[in-house]
Amino acid sequence: MHPNRSLFTCVALLGLAPVAAVAHPHEFIDTTLTLRFDAGGDLAAVGFVWAWDDFTSMLILADQGMDGDGDGVLSDAETAALTDLYSHWPPEFDGHFYLHKGADTVALAGPQGVQAAYRDGQLIVSFERALVAPVAADSLTLQVYDPSYYSFYALTGAPVIEGRSDCRIATQAPDVEAAQQLYEQAMGSLTEADLMSGANEPQVGGAFADTVSITCAAQP
Repeated sequence: MHPNRSLFTCVALLGLAPVAAVAHPHEFIDTTLTLRFDAGGDLAAVGFVWAWDDFTSMLILADQGMDGDGDGVLSDAETAALTDLYSHWPPEFDGHFYLHKGADTVALAGPQGVQAAYRDGQLIVSFERALVAPVAADSLTLQVYDPSYYSFYALTGAPVIEGRSDCRIATQAPDVEAAQQLYEQAMGSLTEADLMSGANEPQVGGAFADTVSITCAAQP
């Protein structure tokens, strides 16, 4: 959900046309996760903090007509407008967060308690998403990624746990070489018209993402 995405996608695809396809994201988002458990020990909500890279932050603010004097300070009205912008996601946007219990996908509600800020050159947005129904914390896995790999969500450490002290977290890094090969295969099936229009872009972002597993002790 980036105001300049269509422009960047066009430029990126044009750049890829005459050379070998190399997957690379165009914006970078440092991501902190907080797993919040309820009184019964079930996972009930996930807290998020997104912090964009400096360049993308600048472009987003420019696109929104903010920080026109370039002093790095937003007015209260601008901060409120950013908060409102990131509080209302387009219907097709899933938050680029994927939580599974075994083979089942766990549904989450939309963002609540959104707070936006611009600090030290970075756009920072924090929010919480409640699970539609809390789930027991066994056999849980999660990933944070943009399927198109336009954006890269870099996890800043293991998720923080709130409400329990008996959970183990393991993070498996992606096989980047295999992910790159998958991307090249997908790109090889595109026509020049596809490349020029941005149609049928490879949906391989998950292959480049960390996989986090969460296991907690069974509740009595």
